[in-house]
Amino acid sequence: MHTPPFDTAAMDGYAVASAALPGDGPWTFEVVAQVPARQSELRLLAGLQAARIFTGAPVPEGADAVVMQEDVKRTGNRVRINLRPKAGLNIRRAGSEMAAGVTILDEGRRLGVRDIAACAADGAGSVRVRRRLRAALLVTGDKVRQTGQRGTGPRSGM
Repeated sequence: MHTPPFDTAAMDGYAVASAALPGDGPWTFEVVAQVPARQSELRLLAGLQAARIFTGAPVPEGADAVVMQEDVKRTGNRVRINLRPKAGLNIRRAGSEMAAGVTILDEGRRLGVRDIAACAADGAGSVRVRRRLRAALLVTGDKVRQTGQRGTGPRSGM
């Protein structure tokens, strides 16, 4: 599995096909869909169509850029864009965070909140862990002394 599993919007805005833009602009798009995060059925965008899209939502087929909502002027079901967006603008590509076959966590690592989130993002329903090893040292006998005390035997230097 790779994360994200599909191209997603990196921010709220409007998904458009930058290759479909004629001339130098400005351009007016018809808003034909709304795409919330985790939507599975997507409408194909063609020509001067746009989809209102939210952060983390899958980018509709035919769209290659997401224009920030702050960079458009919306009137009814139309949006106006003044600057040509570059292909890939505000899109997180599939596999850009975690690619298939890549080790996510090294063995022996102490798990923290981010590590657990990474496992969940990769689809791991459970993770095999091992309790941190604890060891104790028990010393007995008359040769034992407190830290900082000098010895009195033949090897103590006295």
